[in-house]
Amino acid sequence: MAKQGQGLRTEQRLKQNLSAVLQRELGRMLEMNSAAFEEEVRKTEDENEALERVVEDTNEDNGINTKTDDNRDFKESSEELQAKDYGDDDERMIMRYFASNRSADDEYYAPTVVNEQTLYDYLMEQLGQTDISPREMSIAEFVIGNIDNNGYLSRSARAIADDVTFNSGDESIGEVDTQEVEAVIKQVQTLDPPGIAATSLTECLTLQLERRDTPSAAIAAQVVANHLGDLAAKRFDTICASLGLTFEELQHAVREILTTDPKPGSKFAGGMAEHGNAISPDFIVEVDDDNRLTLTLPNSIPTLQVSQSYDLENEKFKKDQPVTTAKKDEAAKVRAKVERATQFIKLMKMRQETLKNTMESIMLQQREYFLTGDESRLKPMILEDVARAIDRDVSVVSRATANKYVQMPWGLKPLKFFFTEGIKSNDEGEEVSAHAVRMTLQQLVDEENKSHPLSDAALAKELMQKHGFQIARRTVTKYRKMLHIPNATLRKA
Repeated sequence: MAKQGQGLRTEQRLKQNLSAVLQRELGRMLEMNSAAFEEEVRKTEDENEALERVVEDTNEDNGINTKTDDNRDFKESSEELQAKDYGDDDERMIMRYFASNRSADDEYYAPTVVNEQTLYDYLMEQLGQTDISPREMSIAEFVIGNIDNNGYLSRSARAIADDVTFNSGDESIGEVDTQEVEAVIKQVQTLDPPGIAATSLTECLTLQLERRDTPSAAIAAQVVANHLGDLAAKRFDTICASLGLTFEELQHAVREILTTDPKPGSKFAGGMAEHGNAISPDFIVEVDDDNRLTLTLPNSIPTLQVSQSYDLENEKFKKDQPVTTAKKDEAAKVRAKVERATQFIKLMKMRQETLKNTMESIMLQQREYFLTGDESRLKPMILEDVARAIDRDVSVVSRATANKYVQMPWGLKPLKFFFTEGIKSNDEGEEVSAHAVRMTLQQLVDEENKSHPLSDAALAKELMQKHGFQIARRTVTKYRKMLHIPNATLRKA
């Protein structure tokens, strides 16, 4: 009886461990935007012969409304990367490695070009949702202003410290040291898109890999840190020997590396000077004449199934147990491929369902905005609100909304746009969204006497007395900087 109980506990632990592995892999998949996940599907399909495409679309089976914009079969979409954008020989080699792993007949799907936020605006808005001090926000303006079109930080921390000290236009800032700037750079590097504000390709890829809680991502980070040149030259034996890896472990690590984005800022055209983004939306929300909202997940992801031939072969081995060593090895390989294929299909469906449920919850909670496009109608909403609504962990919602965009009649917005802190109002203690407060703040500045512009303390008083917003001066300063409004001294006519 004791042995039976011990066996049951062992089986339960194995199931728990498997569940943990699946959850980590799902988290990694959720973090990918549509383009990255399409690449992941294509590579997995190429590597596992037990996977095959379903000829007829069966998306209805999992209740997800997905479609391909042009009804074509899935093909990987990518742009050949230019080695001249990168400094040292290892980085040029790795960019050639990225390019060489794309097929010559791959078709390129041009992203949607929209008149929306710049990379600068997008990063500043995200910072505004964090608990960052006005001093750090001032430094962050200079840090983000020195991020190039590919998403790389183009100046040193020392140079940025000097810029802030002598050119901030805010006497209260005083002298800024390198350590302060480096701390702010670290904060900026936690924002979306992953890999932003890196100073080298190695750091860019490492920042992305560190966000993925999987063993293969940890190995991939080691490969990037120590063996970029070997990877580009395909010296796989050297890498395996140096890091003590099996070839299969290295294969998984390389797949992780190839799903990173070596140019995380490139989806934003022109940096902070131009107001045009080139972004492919992950969701499309349409509004009909009866005020009904329709959600579409516009991607080119094929529906996959376990290959019938592999399934039959696996069942045959189960029925007729192999007796020779060669047959046992063959049976083990077939079983492993079928199991990996089954798991990948399950994770694909879980990913799509989680994304759909997350977006539907956002649409429900921010329905008034989706119907009108009026930012003042946005409600206070945090990650926990969506997590509670779809009965998932907050970390799942965080990954599902990271680096994702939704196209609406009112334009293209990142999902992070819909998450905003609440500001208490004097009206019966209700809360309004930070968006509404920022719009009111902009209006106050637009209507102020330019000969006597309002200080941040005066603006906070106006927001409290005239509009009922219980807001601190430091929060006004943060919002003012987010809106790119100069301080009172610089606004004086």
